[in-house]
Amino acid sequence: MHFTRFLIPHLIPMLYVFSTLLLTPFSRAKDSEPEEEELIQEFFVAETAVVQEKGEMQLTLGVKHDKEAGTKSWETALTFEFGITDHLQVAASTSYLSQKSSGSEKVSGLGDISLEIAYGILTDMDKLVLTMGMEAVFPEENGSGSETEENEEEWEPFAIIARQMGAGQVHFGAGMSLEEKELEVHLAGVYPWKNWRGTLEFNGSFQDENDEITITPGLTWVSSGVEVGAGLSLGQTSHVPDNRIIVQLTLEF
Repeated sequence: MHFTRFLIPHLIPMLYVFSTLLLTPFSRAKDSEPEEEELIQEFFVAETAVVQEKGEMQLTLGVKHDKEAGTKSWETALTFEFGITDHLQVAASTSYLSQKSSGSEKVSGLGDISLEIAYGILTDMDKLVLTMGMEAVFPEENGSGSETEENEEEWEPFAIIARQMGAGQVHFGAGMSLEEKELEVHLAGVYPWKNWRGTLEFNGSFQDENDEITITPGLTWVSSGVEVGAGLSLGQTSHVPDNRIIVQLTLEF
């Protein structure tokens, strides 16, 4: 496992931000000031810590494209989220993958189906947002877009924290696949300028010798329940494409 190569240049900054989120005094805002709202509904790779409010629905459509070693890939993902209460959220997602290699036939099919439940334990962005949950991933046996091994379902507990830091916000999350013993770590920041949101994400997935590390800058336009954005995921290890373009649309009802 190439964990040490990730540790020095990437994990230490993540831990610094994580400790800052937890240890910075919570008395930043006066009691009379309103709580800060989330600046963005969805990052391009990482998960946000804020759950949907009661009765609130969110639909996210994302398209990813990359070309690596003569192979072109397109992935279209659809995610639906619904707030059961102001603290409890459920979500479902799936995807469709299309891949074409030089000199070979086109391969396409449905991806895995994911069901998720998340509970917002702390919800004050001024102080600390803490969300914990569980994701269940079910492979699509008849499709070609499955990412699970041996067509077995996976269970992935996770936790995400977030906090206001100046005009921006920082989200830090980690999850573990119980079946594959795969650790995922995400650190993402967002900064506002009028209706625009600049984002920067550091994402890592670690399992045996298959480390996957990406850095994803992005730009999103936000306006009353609508987000439209584009990001560029830059692969830092050999197991991910060097460049992956991501276009995303999020609607909140």
